[in-house]
Amino acid sequence: MSYEPEPSDRVLLWRLAVIGGDSPLKDLDKPKVDPKVRKRLKAAGFTEEESREPATGRRRVLHLSLSEKGWNYLAEHTTAPLSTRANVVPVLSGFLAQLDRFLSANNLSLADFFRATPRPIPPADLPQRILDAYHHLSDGRGNVRVRLADLREALADVPRPALDDALLHLATSGRAALYRLDNPLEITPRDREAVLMTPAGDPRHLIYLGGHGS
Repeated sequence: MSYEPEPSDRVLLWRLAVIGGDSPLKDLDKPKVDPKVRKRLKAAGFTEEESREPATGRRRVLHLSLSEKGWNYLAEHTTAPLSTRANVVPVLSGFLAQLDRFLSANNLSLADFFRATPRPIPPADLPQRILDAYHHLSDGRGNVRVRLADLREALADVPRPALDDALLHLATSGRAALYRLDNPLEITPRDREAVLMTPAGDPRHLIYLGGHGS
């Protein structure tokens, strides 16, 4: 039987999510992380822990991070209740910071955000069309990089919001990997126009998918 996070567990998951999914444990001390919550989330696979040596060369520091399972859980339980006894101020503050980043990156106003209308549900065959287009662009090879600019061109009839939603769903479900171009010299005007912004406001220019049948 799988473990279902409790309201207090979800507070910690969201605290990690709003700061990017990773943090030294010592930086999560306001409020201090309950050891029981931390241990049961790790045991259930929602978080991971790693002792890392800082760049200063001093004593190793314990880091907490969201696992892929943790990210997927939050994506599917965005409205699940949080503990009323927990201090959720860090979660709210983190959300507001990420909201500001998202609005700036997408040139949106706060009114645009609150007045947004629901996007239409993508057609059921869209994931398969994405796979087919990817394999066509990659000459049938899996796990090679394909520019989103080329993928968008191959699926020009698909509304951009629907395609973005489908790509993000493939990524959060583990079927695709989205990456950014880190070398500015590689980023063309087509890449800038075709960029996909993640919910956290991070740009993505490339997609990797598995081989046929993935």
